[in-house]
Amino acid sequence: MGLAICRRLVDLMGGNIWVESEPGKGSSFYFTAMLKAAEIENESFDPRLSDVDGLKVLIIDANPTNRMNLAETLQSWNVRPKAVESADQGLAEIEGANAAGEPYQLLLLDRGIYGMDGFDLAKRITDKMLLPGITIMMPTSDNLSPDVARCQELGIARYLIKPVGRTELFQAICGGIDLNRPSEPVRPEIYQDDASPDDQPLRLLLVDDSMENRLLIQAYLNEEPYQIDIAENGQIAVDMFTSDRYDLVLMDIQMPVMDGHAATSAIREWERQQAIGPTPILAVTAHALKEDEQKSRQAGCDAHLTKPLKKADLLAAIKKYTQGPVEVAD
Repeated sequence: MGLAICRRLVDLMGGNIWVESEPGKGSSFYFTAMLKAAEIENESFDPRLSDVDGLKVLIIDANPTNRMNLAETLQSWNVRPKAVESADQGLAEIEGANAAGEPYQLLLLDRGIYGMDGFDLAKRITDKMLLPGITIMMPTSDNLSPDVARCQELGIARYLIKPVGRTELFQAICGGIDLNRPSEPVRPEIYQDDASPDDQPLRLLLVDDSMENRLLIQAYLNEEPYQIDIAENGQIAVDMFTSDRYDLVLMDIQMPVMDGHAATSAIREWERQQAIGPTPILAVTAHALKEDEQKSRQAGCDAHLTKPLKKADLLAAIKKYTQGPVEVAD
């Protein structure tokens, strides 16, 4: 199964795969691929690293992918980031840094975090003067006017619409950092791409414990305008879903810790408790019997896709549940 998936992946990349083996010595596997050179995000982007060199930044975000991406970007600018997932961890970091005489200068605070709403945490920090003079920015998937007004009320300097590019993030930091900022409220600026909300990439949560299956689906979707987060089991998927926002979930069924049916049921229950509309969840499984499809739908899945999955079927299903029905040529 693994070798078959590898061959399909290599075929998708326009290459070849082969093995050279010698009795008593072992086997070596090789592959070639046709890859495009990476595109530079913005050729005119020439950050003045001296402006942020040594800046101490705390990231509070429940999504592990977001934390990793932000931390890696900041580290490339000689910034000193620390990333945590919950309000309690964030408060402990803030208090520890203050006690050590090295307070954080910038807080990147997501709205959906474990233990407390991001706005409530920002209010607690400012009310208790835990970080006097701190600059707080809020990267979020929402673009809501009431949120912007609340940012202004709490003195949050920037409201960053995800996905946030490197250029936008750097410019926001350089424009927002002011260790001697005045006490009057600062009106938050909104940074986002020029594209309209309809042009923003769909956010997909891919849930599968098999690396080979994840790579195959990612290869199928490589040229599509999708932002894909990964969860390796159902419990991680539930944690990520309830702390972030997604347009669609691709849910494997057989997984350790929590299977796809249990994870889907937990997500549907959380949506009911929050009184929000259901997000499309597509079951992706090797079980193709009618009874298997019924179990997926009873758990709350909108569709039941069977492996081996064809690219055209996957794209058609995603577009059907995010944009409406489409016709796919044979």
